[in-house]
Amino acid sequence: MNRPTLTAVAILATLALGAQVSAQAPAPASAGAGAKTWVGRYAELEEYLRKAPIERVEDVPLGVTKPKRAFFAPGGPVGSVSFKQLPMGRHGGFWDAYQSEIAAYELDRLLGLDMVPVTVERRVGRELASVQMWVEGCRMVKDVDQAACPSPVEWAKQACRQRVFEGGDRGLRHAMRRRAATVPA
Repeated sequence: MNRPTLTAVAILATLALGAQVSAQAPAPASAGAGAKTWVGRYAELEEYLRKAPIERVEDVPLGVTKPKRAFFAPGGPVGSVSFKQLPMGRHGGFWDAYQSEIAAYELDRLLGLDMVPVTVERRVGRELASVQMWVEGCRMVKDVDQAACPSPVEWAKQACRQRVFEGGDRGLRHAMRRRAATVPA
């Protein structure tokens, strides 16, 4: 098969998988519960991420694509974001671009999964970038008691969903999880 055909097949398979996962997933928690503080506040947060002035920027010491973290003034609906100014190309052995982060968020919204934090396109400095809400209260998997992690089957399902819908770093050494993670069946 040629590349456009493979891409179309991958998109259709992703949509079918997402619809099945969405149908089986429990109803989302209220907007303020847990780490998913963006649920039900999409328009407000998208607008804020596009327009709020950035006060400072720091390097994020993880990841193949070298994201950065930008901070907003205290008191806003979002304290900080991760952003990538990544041109289309091979990065760490994978084809990637900053638009991939935005596409993952838009697909997540279409499927109603609420797995990807609010992500928008915005100019940071002189370049366009993906700007994604920084989720507080998460830890690196390597820093978590492994007995508290989901079973291997649940973990594999979650890893597949993460690769398909969350974009970002594909190395499990950079994987993060919420403090009280629950994985839909």
